[in-house]
Amino acid sequence: MERRLSAIFSADMVGFSRLMEADETGTIERQKTHRRDLIDPAFEKFNGRIVKEIGDGVLVEFPSVVAAVECAVTIQRAILEQEMDVEDDLRIQYRVGINVGDIIVDGDDIYGDGVNIAARLEKLAKPGGICVSGTVVSQVKGKVDIEFEDHGEQALKNMKEPCRIWQWASGSSTASDGGRDNGSASQAVPAPTIAVLPFDSLSPDTEMENFTDGLTDEIIAAFSRQTGMTVLARSSTKVFKGKAVDVIQIGKQLGAHYVLEGSVRTAGGRVRVMAQLTDTANGNHLWGEQYDGDLSDMFSLQDDVTLGITAAARSQIHVKDAKRARDLPRDELSDGELLALASQRMQALSAEDFREAADLTERVIDRSGDNAMALAMSASCVLLLNELDYREVREKEAAIANERIARSIQLNEESDYAHFVRGRLLLHFGKQIELAVAEAERALELNPNYTYAHALLGFAIICQGDPDRGIPLIEKALRADSRRAGNYNFIEYLSLGHFSAERYDLALDWRLRAAQRSGYRPWTRFFLSSCHAHLQQIDDARTQLREAMEIVPEATIGKLRALPFADTAVDQRFQSGLHQAGMPE
Repeated sequence: MERRLSAIFSADMVGFSRLMEADETGTIERQKTHRRDLIDPAFEKFNGRIVKEIGDGVLVEFPSVVAAVECAVTIQRAILEQEMDVEDDLRIQYRVGINVGDIIVDGDDIYGDGVNIAARLEKLAKPGGICVSGTVVSQVKGKVDIEFEDHGEQALKNMKEPCRIWQWASGSSTASDGGRDNGSASQAVPAPTIAVLPFDSLSPDTEMENFTDGLTDEIIAAFSRQTGMTVLARSSTKVFKGKAVDVIQIGKQLGAHYVLEGSVRTAGGRVRVMAQLTDTANGNHLWGEQYDGDLSDMFSLQDDVTLGITAAARSQIHVKDAKRARDLPRDELSDGELLALASQRMQALSAEDFREAADLTERVIDRSGDNAMALAMSASCVLLLNELDYREVREKEAAIANERIARSIQLNEESDYAHFVRGRLLLHFGKQIELAVAEAERALELNPNYTYAHALLGFAIICQGDPDRGIPLIEKALRADSRRAGNYNFIEYLSLGHFSAERYDLALDWRLRAAQRSGYRPWTRFFLSSCHAHLQQIDDARTQLREAMEIVPEATIGKLRALPFADTAVDQRFQSGLHQAGMPE
């Protein structure tokens, strides 16, 4: 087979399935028009050879990397102009990844790492943007009228070595005005950066040394998939393996805000992993935990430990960032600081806190317009406030939340958080269980260590009618993220799961645990009342109902919001328990 050096161009349409669902005919017609009038003519002009079309994507080989970049810029600018008058939710956008490297030619097809890296870069590109490797940047510098923004080294899926990536988005300025993104917030701050140092193996066993190195790699890869965080590549931190370190110095040397380090030791077929997170600004220890497991299934153990460490560290970093912003005047806070503070208020669990979080996200939206994270968090605040109510969802509020989450995903389809929020909205506002499952699975595809998405998937499966399959997923998420206040939802999901399976004693127990974190809201007391009634504890059922009705005396069974189960018999059992307790119809 022939080998040659080529520039590889990989492109894919953003949110194709969503666009098809919203307007199948219009999407197909506009896509064909773009291919005929804009895309294919650009390939021909810049001597690109279409290797293959994969669904709504295309792989193209160019003899020149400059030609590949100029072609990509031409296409992205043309599509941006053509789609300007289309509604935001229906607008067609492409992501493009470009790499230059050695390829294997087999007939009309091409293979090799050069191709694989281009495909990985395409997934990292912003909607309407171009993501390229460092090799591409070095070869096109001074030869094209745009500038790429350095996004540092990133671990790419199934690639042994990290890749330094560079980004450009359509609508960005050209090289002549400094390459600034005109749509970026004037006060934007970089995402918190974490350095994961090589974990120390405290066992002489070579196999455990391999396990420890693999665990470090897994944790780095997991952080690389986190929304709103940056993790340094393994190549930046491997020099510290086996050395005593000064985390403050590492922070200065690597530009890291936080350092994660740990160790692995074994004894009698068991393994213990210790991990700790440190703030490099002052050397303060923020968090530490130990994880114990059985060596008989090392891969499952590695997955569970990675899930636990990344969830806990992410939570602590959010808390720290919120504390840093809390005492500053709101008008002096950057978008990132405002959202960090909003995230912290969303964990505080009261209506007042949720309303403050909503106000903080509105500040960002008012100031910066299309901020994908602010839009997703705003939609989540609407949901959280509605969950405090015992009544059916108000249509106007549901419409606002759905509109904002749709726009957020259009701006950043790769956000695990946005897909998680959309899944929650689909369950709570529309009882669209199958779509909620798909959103949870998409969030986990983007970030397999996202505990909230694990819990949401488990609950959606319960709502489908399979509590015995869904409950273990929630339990796994709860074990991994047991300390975060906001995970009371996990516990409520377990309560509802056991209720659906008619295990009322367990449903009662888990709901009482949730109430210890979130408080005894009217809806909580209604649920406790129904559980007590099904357990023939009528006095307790009436007590819970009476205390709820003192807060919302106008409540009736008919006014209660429906539970999000496919089987309406579950909701009927919930209502029958309240009927036994004496709630008005």
